Amino acid sequence: MLSSIDIPASKSLTLLSNYTKTNIRSNVITIGKRKKYDYISYLYFELPLIPANMEVYSAEIVLFKTGNSLNEADNYYWIYPLLEDFSTYTNYYNRPNYESSLGMVFSTSKDKIYSQINITPIILQWINNNLSNKGLTLFGRSETAGVITYGSALNKDKYLVPFLRMYLKRYPDNCCIKTVPISCKYSILPPIGKEKL
Repeated sequence: MLSSIDIPASKSLTLLSNYTKTNIRSNVITIGKRKKYDYISYLYFELPLIPANMEVYSAEIVLFKTGNSLNEADNYYWIYPLLEDFSTYTNYYNRPNYESSLGMVFSTSKDKIYSQINITPIILQWINNNLSNKGLTLFGRSETAGVITYGSALNKDKYLVPFLRMYLKRYPDNCCIKTVPISCKYSILPPIGKEKL
């Protein structure tokens, strides 16, 4: 049986390639290309503790379109896990690196008011401690990737805040929980009060 939890984004910001010394922290995030300028956005979700008797089955993030993006033509964008943190002082010149081997393409649809992106491989890397959770970056890689805006972590309308949805699978009650083998040295001592023969 699967259960799910929704985790709203706790941080977000956007960088613009011709706005190089600062960042944009507003009620929306923007990604894509407009003329020769790039929009790059970042999101952070604080992961919950996963109970020992459960495992992550799948995970996705849901982004809600805003403004003119509701009528934006179908397009393709990229999402990657970050290798470095982002902050109030992140700008286009010092933007964080990302793990290129875990990049994933996602599409937008003119018929939908949201984008739903399966990021299960990324989440499993975080959960299994193979990669630290520094957040995600989203951007367009081709000249045809038009600009699209989504609600940000700072949006006052809670229905537009991005969220991470994790589906959890519970182990059967009679199933053994995963264990880690531990090696150790030991010695047998004589009982207290009895001398060695």
